[in-house]
Amino acid sequence: MNKYHNHNGAALITSMLIVALVVTVVGALMLQERIALRRTVQVLNADQAVLYAQGVEQWAIGLVKHDFDPEKNLIWPKVLPLTQIENGQISGLLYDLQNRFNLNSLLLEEQISAFQQLVLAVDSELGEAGAEKITDATRAWIKNKRSGYSELEDYDAYYAEQSPPYTAPHRSMASISELRLVKGMTPELYNKLLPHVAVLPGVEHKININTATLPVLMSLNENLSFDDAISIIELRNELGGFKTVEEFTSHPLNETYKIKGTAITTDSQYFLVRADTHIAQQHLIVYSLLQKSIIKGKVVVNLKWQSRNTL
Repeated sequence: MNKYHNHNGAALITSMLIVALVVTVVGALMLQERIALRRTVQVLNADQAVLYAQGVEQWAIGLVKHDFDPEKNLIWPKVLPLTQIENGQISGLLYDLQNRFNLNSLLLEEQISAFQQLVLAVDSELGEAGAEKITDATRAWIKNKRSGYSELEDYDAYYAEQSPPYTAPHRSMASISELRLVKGMTPELYNKLLPHVAVLPGVEHKININTATLPVLMSLNENLSFDDAISIIELRNELGGFKTVEEFTSHPLNETYKIKGTAITTDSQYFLVRADTHIAQQHLIVYSLLQKSIIKGKVVVNLKWQSRNTL
């Protein structure tokens, strides 16, 4: 009898162990399934966010192609209002980059003074000496080592001593965020400059007189004051924008400023799109650089580069 009970007890314990083992295995499988399902949902949400961002990009391309009457385009950026979508929301901004100073144009001697004026316009407390130092350091960042620019070695030595150390590329900037690494650049000055500068292909860059920001207008002539820039903005608003460069350069207002027609334009070629997509717990920001050109009488818009979550 005792032997019978012993066998029953052993069988019961074995059964309980097997049940426990099965429950553990099933629990582990269910956990793995939940993790895999969550990962799949995140991948699907990420893919969906990219598709919505592409939709915002197409909205911007449509504006660039079909809505560029100067009279309607004095106010920037263009805004795609916050729009509710399934499980999230999207919004977009379209910036005119022709109204900003192209940092890569600092390779041209004639742009040195313009950038100094821009720096002073956003932060007058730096003084002329401070603006000159920032300008010199920014030029050195993009100057080729074979250019014979004697100060390059001094800047390179400074960057090598930072923690962590880094090097200047000595080529045209590829990203506006490179400006943060330039010697003498502070977060405060960077944020002040950010709405007024861009990184664009090439060194030749004309400022759109119809959309230029106030500090950028001040950079067009070292004698152009804050009040003078306000006068230009008021005049272009009153006229609904200058239809041609000649209309501005021949205006009596420009007799005082003498802004050269070769430095400005009334049309824009480069634009920046920012697409914000929120889906579930994911937030994706996609930046796109668009270039507009006229080919055989037709407006063509090309995507030059794209980045995610950072400029």
